[in-house]
Amino acid sequence: MTSEPPFKDPPITIGNDQRSSWNRPWWMWFTSVYQDLKEANVANLDASRLVATDASKTMVSVDDLTDWVAGTTNQITVTDDTDGTITLSTPQDIHTGASPTFAGLTVVNAVDEFSTDGTLAGDSDTALPTEKAVKTYVDAQVTAQDLDFAGDSGTGSVDLDSQTFTLSGTANEIETSASSQTITIGLPNDVSISNDLTVGDDIIVTNDIDVGNDLRVGDDIIVTENVDIGGRLIVDGFAKVGGELKVEDHTYLVADKKLYFDWDGN
Repeated sequence: MTSEPPFKDPPITIGNDQRSSWNRPWWMWFTSVYQDLKEANVANLDASRLVATDASKTMVSVDDLTDWVAGTTNQITVTDDTDGTITLSTPQDIHTGASPTFAGLTVVNAVDEFSTDGTLAGDSDTALPTEKAVKTYVDAQVTAQDLDFAGDSGTGSVDLDSQTFTLSGTANEIETSASSQTITIGLPNDVSISNDLTVGDDIIVTNDIDVGNDLRVGDDIIVTENVDIGGRLIVDGFAKVGGELKVEDHTYLVADKKLYFDWDGN
């Protein structure tokens, strides 16, 4: 067997050591190269680094892996750690239309679905509803809500989605006014009563009093102006009228009580 290697190449150079293998048996040649590669301390390479070949096919250490591993803009950032390793991370701008900042983020239940269910019946911790699903659900809830109410007689309801609840007074008896979140209920300046008026204590009126039916007062009545009553005047105490007194029916005063007229101050 010839001692010449099976191919005609220049001597192998490992580091600064050039080994010639022309005059060895082929198996000794391979054994020698293997031993040389195993035991060689390659002076021009750095420890704990990846090894590559440069343009001249010489082995060199890879000090900056970012030359070999590239990230994707707005998705993955590659940072060289200067120790033969790299760090992969997500940038603050995850996409070109956002600038999120996370001081800390813990995902307990990973989202695995975008739900279009407008009833939200799935009740899932891992699904996000779409905009349309949320609107469908909210519209259905608002439409289904009514305000039920009852009065001394009768009941009613208001569809909160399309109707307005109105508190209305009675002309010349009760008036209402609304402002912001407040409804005010009161008496008008001129009060007209179309039926009986019964007062359990004194009644003092600083202007005319006009009653369409009987007027009964459980105590004194003092009116500074005219009194016009379409029915009876029944007073359990004193009655003092500063103007005209017109009664369509009878006037009743209890025993030992008096009726005063004070047209001219006497």
